[in-house]
Amino acid sequence: MAPKAAFLMANYGHDPTETAVPYTEFKKAGFEIDFITEAGNMPKCDAKMLTGMTQKLLGATKEAVDQYNAMKEDMKTMKAKSWTDDEFSLDPYDLIFLPGGHEKGVVQVINSPVTHRLMVDYFPKTRKPSNKTVAAICRQ
Repeated sequence: MAPKAAFLMANYGHDPTETAVPYTEFKKAGFEIDFITEAGNMPKCDAKMLTGMTQKLLGATKEAVDQYNAMKEDMKTMKAKSWTDDEFSLDPYDLIFLPGGHEKGVVQVINSPVTHRLMVDYFPKTRKPSNKTVAAICRQ
């Protein structure tokens, strides 16, 4: 059975590099990946990091943009899950991944009492010898 990863994300605003590069690597490593958002909508990354002047100065590299575009293609055949669904649990996942971002929309994850409850429940399950892991990234 393949390991499972949950990308816990806001509807909009995550850094495309901090999402697509790990997505690509986890996928290469054989992970099944689910995107988890508040209402079960597929997340969208910060468009400013993909095009225009901001992209040229601070944004994603060509390789990261290519990986983001490939991830978006994969997303067309996926269905996001909702962290507010009464039946939703992080228990089936081996890895909970939290990508970062500078866009103010990412606070949707940070400010949610539901994600707080889910993480408080999950985090003790990462104690070794468990194979469960929590990972976050921010490339400041």
